[in-house]
Amino acid sequence: MDEFNPYAPPRSRDPAPLDPTAAPPGFAAYRWLNWLYAGVMLVALLILLGGGTLRAEFSHLLVVAIFLAPSLSFALVLARREAWFRRWYWVQGLGSAVLLLFCFLDITGGHGLRGIGVFMTAVNAAALFAGEHFLRVRGTPGLPAENPQRHA
Repeated sequence: MDEFNPYAPPRSRDPAPLDPTAAPPGFAAYRWLNWLYAGVMLVALLILLGGGTLRAEFSHLLVVAIFLAPSLSFALVLARREAWFRRWYWVQGLGSAVLLLFCFLDITGGHGLRGIGVFMTAVNAAALFAGEHFLRVRGTPGLPAENPQRHA
């Protein structure tokens, strides 16, 4: 039973529940940044392919995977594929942890990985946390919503 406060201003009651399909706050910026990142990575990949510097070696494929991982994370969030994102989350998280380990090892060795390695570790970690956040906020089934009123 709803309680009624006769002393409250007339418009103090909550408005109608929000539409669960509506974009949550910050989602437009998240989408814009990811499309921009994906575009830059596509151009960089095409340059590497066109220049012939990219070969079918494990190390080259690993670097491409590290650079494209945030875009895959974004695609899964955009498609609301929560089960796939849950599996991918662990793969990308492990990859980010290994990349962070390489960055720490590079501090002592000085192999020149420091700048781009730290940047890619940060990008991958941000993609994981933002993806998790927006899956929660968008109310994907199986995850508790941040705002329970959003799904009332």
